[in-house]
Amino acid sequence: MIARGMELRRCSTAVMPIWGGGVRQLLVSILLVSPTEESRHGAAPSLPRATLRRIDGGLIGPRSGACGTAAYRGERVIVLDIMTDPLWDQYRHLAIDMACGMLVHAHIFHHTAA
Repeated sequence: MIARGMELRRCSTAVMPIWGGGVRQLLVSILLVSPTEESRHGAAPSLPRATLRRIDGGLIGPRSGACGTAAYRGERVIVLDIMTDPLWDQYRHLAIDMACGMLVHAHIFHHTAA
């Protein structure tokens, strides 16, 4: 899709059902990392808009929820219990608002040649 010129946000939204595997309770999102290491909203049709506004612009780091931590480490992060995992100390209230208990985050790298 991107190779054919589709805009990134539109392409990301189009692949959400594929990644979600048709599981209705599964929340799927794509966050992008800016050059200043802030997480930016990419696509998240299943997340509440209020949640997106709260996480957009958050810095990545060693304890920045699953998404920010995965981006910081450059590896997949699996959180089995958001209520007790220290990675979620700053973001736990968001998970409570969405009734979310477990999270798997895989970071996808994109490198451009200089």
